[in-house]
Amino acid sequence: MKEKAVEVFRHPHAPIHIYDLSEDEVRKLAAGSNPGQIFFHLMLAIFPIGITAFVTLLTVPIVDRWKSDLFMILTISCGLAGFILLFLWLDARKNQRPLLDQILSRPIEGPLGDDGKELLSAEVRNYLNLKGLLIIKGKKSEGQP
Repeated sequence: MKEKAVEVFRHPHAPIHIYDLSEDEVRKLAAGSNPGQIFFHLMLAIFPIGITAFVTLLTVPIVDRWKSDLFMILTISCGLAGFILLFLWLDARKNQRPLLDQILSRPIEGPLGDDGKELLSAEVRNYLNLKGLLIIKGKKSEGQP
């Protein structure tokens, strides 16, 4: 079977900034991202249920007492849970912001390269490989000590 040639298109990107992070900073960033996302997604799932139950209470005449009680309980519990999750998400997001500001406020050292010369995109991988900074799938790239 004859292999087809694969066309590769390259789209230039604006300058890419590389930030050095300590292991502690990486752990804090990794730990801080998941709870905030979970709170946000749960809030997006639960809060509309409460709004729907509230609109149903306002617009549909419910004759049975147990059905109206069920909708009232659903409205109150989903509304409260939605607001609690919203505040938990805002708090998780606020706690992570100082670390991001600290990382982004570090001075930029200039173009990546030994003599201050700017590297072409093809040379960036080789430069990172030589400096021992290139990591592929959790391991240092080939040719590293």
